Amino acid sequence: MPWLDIVLVLYAILTFGGGVMGYVKAGSSQSIIASSIAAVLVLLAVWLARSNRSVGYGLAALVALTLAGFFGYRVSQGSLMPGVPALAISLIALSCLAYACIRAD
Repeated sequence: MPWLDIVLVLYAILTFGGGVMGYVKAGSSQSIIASSIAAVLVLLAVWLARSNRSVGYGLAALVALTLAGFFGYRVSQGSLMPGVPALAISLIALSCLAYACIRAD
């Protein structure tokens, strides 16, 4: 599913970019470390999906679900930035993964 791989690579780039922005704006080394780990895991998931779709896309779903949960909690605590955009892109990634799972041949 090349379209899903493209979506997940974009998700990894946006996740890493959010961490870089958190580091630049707030000096948060936690942001850049966590976003780097998440982005590498998503890229690893894309690579793994080439040989085993369920393992690769399962890993990507786990990362997206974890980030959605974390940023959903942050939004519930009143942290709208970067909570809302990060939550939105994680939910989009999860939606694409769910769609691909449903539409799988």
